[in-house]
Amino acid sequence: MVFLLNYEKAASFGNELRALSLKSLKRFAALSIFTMKPEVQNSTYEMEILVTPEMTAKLDGREIHAVYSTFWLCYHAEVAARKAIEPYFEEGENAVGGEVCMRHEAMAAVGDTVFLKATVSEVKDKKIVCTIEARTAKKRVARGHQTQIILPDKVLKSMVLEAKENIF
Repeated sequence: MVFLLNYEKAASFGNELRALSLKSLKRFAALSIFTMKPEVQNSTYEMEILVTPEMTAKLDGREIHAVYSTFWLCYHAEVAARKAIEPYFEEGENAVGGEVCMRHEAMAAVGDTVFLKATVSEVKDKKIVCTIEARTAKKRVARGHQTQIILPDKVLKSMVLEAKENIF
């Protein structure tokens, strides 16, 4: 699969690229063609998470609820989504997270196992969306999606350097 990119299209990605400077966007647009293996569509990654006391809902070091926290749920969703697409990168490609949206529907207690599955549900230009579902043996715990933006590794490294240069 080949993706063509021009400056106007790069600027239209909205939230995913909003944080980029004009300089970064121009570098990004200059790399007009890049690919990702087409088998990425519908790929999945599944993981089992044993809920530990470290994963409970905490605020400023104080435990709020002794159950699997939304923070850890989102972290694990990001991990699973990344692992669903990593095998399909072409040489010199990388990805950056653009969005995570999870609806935490039920609690999972410490000691319970959460089964989390990320499935690539949309591939459009450089945007890849994974649908996420988390379950215990008895119930659905959460559902949502995570979006990643595919970038040439050189562009991503340049953006990281630029971010470091802009620290006040």
